[in-house]
Amino acid sequence: TLSSAMKAAETGHLVIASLHTNDAIQTVSRIVGMYEPQDRASVRKQLAETLKACVAQKLLPLKSGHGRILLAKSYAYIKDFIIKDELEQIYDLVKKGSYNDMITMNMSLLQLIKEDLITKDTALEVSDNKVEIQQMLRGAYHGTTESFDIQF
Repeated sequence: TLSSAMKAAETGHLVIASLHTNDAIQTVSRIVGMYEPQDRASVRKQLAETLKACVAQKLLPLKSGHGRILLAKSYAYIKDFIIKDELEQIYDLVKKGSYNDMITMNMSLLQLIKEDLITKDTALEVSDNKVEIQQMLRGAYHGTTESFDIQF
């Protein structure tokens, strides 16, 4: 199925697919990991040439207790990192400063707290990097969060 989807994308067809992963980088890693080791370099190149965006999303309960809010972040075109198999470097680039307007899930969670839409407990519960979000909440985070001007 995956090979057919990639071939369709290569020929110009719009292909939308979903995988159960924690973030966009894991999604790319899982796709590449579905192939035999000897085929992965060519799969990375094929994926890099066809992938236009990868979206990670979660539904979070609103602070009011009524309804949910979508936490979704899109990872833009990251061709070079896919080809070179350097996906982990994307995390660092995004944390240091908005790389191609991408931000981490924790930065998004922090923004939702600032907007008073979710609680700190919800952010801590759903975060994939609990130490980092705790540092952000204490104001001790060393990444880029200046654009959020967070004050509690």
